[in-house]
Amino acid sequence: MKEIAELAVSSQNGKVTIVTHSNGGLVVKALLARLEALKVSGESDLLDKIDRVIMVAAPQLGTPDAIPSMLHGDDEYILGGFFLNKQTARVFAENLPGAYTLLPSAKYFQVVSDPVVEFGPSTDFIVFGFHSVYGDFIESFLELQNFLLGTNDGRGPAAFGDTASPNVLNPALLASAETFHATADAYEFPLHIAVTEIAGWGLDTTKAIHYSAARPCPLFCDYELKRKRVLTVEGDDTVVSPSAMTSGVGYYYNFEESNDVGVNRSHTDFLETDSMQGLIRNLLTNDATIPEFISVDKPVSSNPRLSLSVYSPISIDAYDSSNLHTGLIPAPVPDSDLTFYEEQIPNSFYEEFGEGKTIGLDSRDTYRIVMNGTGYGTFTFEKEERVGDSVGTTTTFTDLPVTPITIAEVDINPEATTTVVKLDTDGDGNFDYTLAPSDAIDPILFLESLKSIV
Repeated sequence: MKEIAELAVSSQNGKVTIVTHSNGGLVVKALLARLEALKVSGESDLLDKIDRVIMVAAPQLGTPDAIPSMLHGDDEYILGGFFLNKQTARVFAENLPGAYTLLPSAKYFQVVSDPVVEFGPSTDFIVFGFHSVYGDFIESFLELQNFLLGTNDGRGPAAFGDTASPNVLNPALLASAETFHATADAYEFPLHIAVTEIAGWGLDTTKAIHYSAARPCPLFCDYELKRKRVLTVEGDDTVVSPSAMTSGVGYYYNFEESNDVGVNRSHTDFLETDSMQGLIRNLLTNDATIPEFISVDKPVSSNPRLSLSVYSPISIDAYDSSNLHTGLIPAPVPDSDLTFYEEQIPNSFYEEFGEGKTIGLDSRDTYRIVMNGTGYGTFTFEKEERVGDSVGTTTTFTDLPVTPITIAEVDINPEATTTVVKLDTDGDGNFDYTLAPSDAIDPILFLESLKSIV
């Protein structure tokens, strides 16, 4: 409030425009509600000094991306360039009141028809029996609330080191967040304030978390809970566009096209894009010009997307035709407990979700995928193709042998009709095997690789 008063004094017309990014959209609603109350009581006229609000990528109704972050510590890279330790990130989120307001609110389910959590039938093989308790999916606020609190399945808080099991959230903080949303989601801006909503579009964004269960070995092993993201292009990699565009009127920023010709941007650095800065400048000066990559109509894309995932003790890196890299990088600080990564390839992402490591790419370039063993055992490589939100072909290579000297490569070419994995089992730089997709372990390959290692 002090800042607004000072800006109004220096403003040429005595008015102030507030530009918000991300969670700032929720903050501004709380601020304006407070200023309205002060005006009614006659304590302040600051509300009259605000003539415009511009909200960029505001999670007004929350966003599904917050669910795996709070329950498992996934996707905690909001500072950009590094991951927080999952255990620490989950404890941080569990006790941070503001994090709860990022969860999908009751109104979210009135606007978005897609479920936010899915359960495969195999989850009945674990002790909580999620599928029997919740069915195929969660598509209401009450169901989500029960799952977040473990009300119906009887689970308690997860152990600190157990990030595979979903945590149980703080009921008081969850209730406080929904009280906030009940007011914020119903808030109507004063008529004298012009409001502009801007949503990101075209990047892989979490719309749900899918749970399944599997045995880590064929016999005599307990089932373990698995999870993966269900993706949509309706977002900026963090906030789904329906939450950022609640009025249905505003602007869409097409990240898919802008990243293809410039620096790889996403939710975190939304405001750093030239076109976004140009749009804000034009709004401030009442210039009706709409910069490149921005539209009032929601974009449409027919470009296939790729998700390349590995599971078990192996890393994954991607290089495009210009040798730009997406994947992990060495920590700039020796002995750091943070995991550093980069996403140089346009429209790419790197994430560590559950036990898997995934790189997302578009399919308009050729890529070299490099995987390096980090331990002993077997690994699985999965290539998933999508157009929009529809999953097309999934290619899987299951239970390939891996050791700390194993190197595997896959060439991704839009013109190719098949996918193969080239495997160098002894790390001498020469590929010993060229493998076709398989959903079962190859015992001959496994024994031959062990023989070469010995």
